[in-house]
Amino acid sequence: MITYSKLRGGKTLSSLIFDFHQKHSTKREISFLETKLILNEIVKSNDYFGYLKEFEDITNFIIDTKRNEVDINKLSFDEAKKDALIEILGKYNNFVKEYNLADLGDIEKFVYENINEKYDIDEFEREGIHFFTSKLQKKIVSKISKNIIKETLPNNNAEIKTIEAFDEFDEVVKTFKMIKELLDKGENDIKIFTTDIDRYFKIFESLSYEYKIPVFSSKGVELKRYQKGRQIAKQKAKLTHDKLKKLNIKVDIQELENQFLNERFLYKKGIEITETNQIFIHKNIKHLFLVGANIDNFPPSREKNIFYTPEFEKVFFKNNLYTSTLAILNRMKKIAQNIYTIHQTDKLSILIEKNPLNKNFSFTTQKENNKKEYTKTPYTPKNISVSQINTYNKCPKQYFFKYVLNLTAPTQNKDEMEITLKGKILHKALEISAKEKLDDIDMIIEKTYNDEEIKKELKNDIYETIYKIELKPIIKNFLEYIKNIDTSNSKFEYNIYLDENLQITDEKNYYLKGVIDRLDIDDKITIIDYKSSENKSKNKDMLNLKDIQLGLYTYWAKQKFDKEVEAYLISFKKEISQFATLKECEEEYIKKGRSIKVICYNKEYENKILNHIKTITKKIKNGEFDYIDEPDCEYCEFEKICKTTQSSTK
Repeated sequence: MITYSKLRGGKTLSSLIFDFHQKHSTKREISFLETKLILNEIVKSNDYFGYLKEFEDITNFIIDTKRNEVDINKLSFDEAKKDALIEILGKYNNFVKEYNLADLGDIEKFVYENINEKYDIDEFEREGIHFFTSKLQKKIVSKISKNIIKETLPNNNAEIKTIEAFDEFDEVVKTFKMIKELLDKGENDIKIFTTDIDRYFKIFESLSYEYKIPVFSSKGVELKRYQKGRQIAKQKAKLTHDKLKKLNIKVDIQELENQFLNERFLYKKGIEITETNQIFIHKNIKHLFLVGANIDNFPPSREKNIFYTPEFEKVFFKNNLYTSTLAILNRMKKIAQNIYTIHQTDKLSILIEKNPLNKNFSFTTQKENNKKEYTKTPYTPKNISVSQINTYNKCPKQYFFKYVLNLTAPTQNKDEMEITLKGKILHKALEISAKEKLDDIDMIIEKTYNDEEIKKELKNDIYETIYKIELKPIIKNFLEYIKNIDTSNSKFEYNIYLDENLQITDEKNYYLKGVIDRLDIDDKITIIDYKSSENKSKNKDMLNLKDIQLGLYTYWAKQKFDKEVEAYLISFKKEISQFATLKECEEEYIKKGRSIKVICYNKEYENKILNHIKTITKKIKNGEFDYIDEPDCEYCEFEKICKTTQSSTK
């Protein structure tokens, strides 16, 4: 638990909390490892989480709910997961109470309820970020505060000097070369900050001998690399084993020893390599190196966690990643005399104003509606897709990041697994079900995950295993739906092609491409597009041309077959749900109660669709990728990057 601000006298908030609990409480403290091992026993009896092999995520989540006084019932989990978590938390709390134990959540709660001393303390909130790590810690800080001592900084306002490198290895090589030059000149006030310490420290360490510059990691090195490491690990394993035995928890003492061997200890020798968030414990640095300044590392992505929810930052008192990054940069400029950022030339960095990757685009700030706009620069894509047009419809800036700069954005893993990959797996599973007329759900999932195109994107992690479980009820609903439907005249994953004049063409000469999930050819043409979940606003989006998918597919089908066409979206997530329909009729739309039931496809709607597509393609070619006034940013993969442009003008 890291707390950067202190109480006067050098004591940290963490040390105060543990010292007070040990002095005044009769409960026995249990470590994170001991908590995890106790939860192991409880989780084993829970069918929902039976797929898990490691229980670190559950341990973190259970402790965090206690530290932040969070009601699981109010979190946006599906009911099955919520019920399982409530069951586990109930059993765990009963166990802790029975044996008079205290985990970190219990310790913080005890201190808040019983401490009465007052202290002079450093600021615990600065530049939009906070240094307490839970709601209970915040309440403790508020309760014990006597005087808040504001920090004084040298305010060097240093400029950032950027150094180009080819890859991670080259970043480290160039850093070492610059540091060697400084050391030769007698300069030794040097700190190295990295956006990914586990990745970069290994490279620094491997090259340390060659450049004769010793380095050490602020995270320390594993106990197994220490001469007496195994002996220490054995002692710690025996103590933990004996303690858990009294609690009727059986653990393998050898496994415990192996876990302790991976624990870290700090051995200071040479130049320190530390994480970017550690910048707040420093006040004056002459030469500061920031390694790994590209946007896939900085802002950092949220660590994967299968219990991540949309409310994560708010209810679990986590700092916003983008705000933290700005605060880190601002502090670096204030406390350092010289800043060197090392970045890879083929990737974008939020630190670089004139990016070598983006020579054709100049970024200019305009104070208009609190937004930053890109100057209009010609851009001519060879071809585009229906999904790309929908992306531009949603936000031109998102289109710019994704399709013009071809960026892979850092994600916060809000949905535990990338939405696009989930969509591909779902569509492939339904295609295999219908095409091969299979009714064995496990076989369908196995075939889907073994598909060559899908396998290229799989990482073989726990999230993909979880999604297999989530797929089963969806496929079950689909099989129920498809069993009474004749698909002998159906085409699956059917590609359509249009030229720049929106006339039907082939795959060699197309400008605009789309993929129809299922095309039924009979007396009339039916277009079906599968969606992972129901979106009740889709009819309104189609009416307002925010989503042109079914409209364009209908236009193509009418030119191709000269028959009546009906198109709709369907979801099988909770039940069989047809939730958006486009059919030929004369009205603008058909209403059912207060909601729009059907969008009418007629000549007027067709003209609107075609003109809208032509307008968008013209804007794309003109390089018009402006920030829009009311974007839906919540699930945008580029949210953290885009926030740079929004905040810089406020």
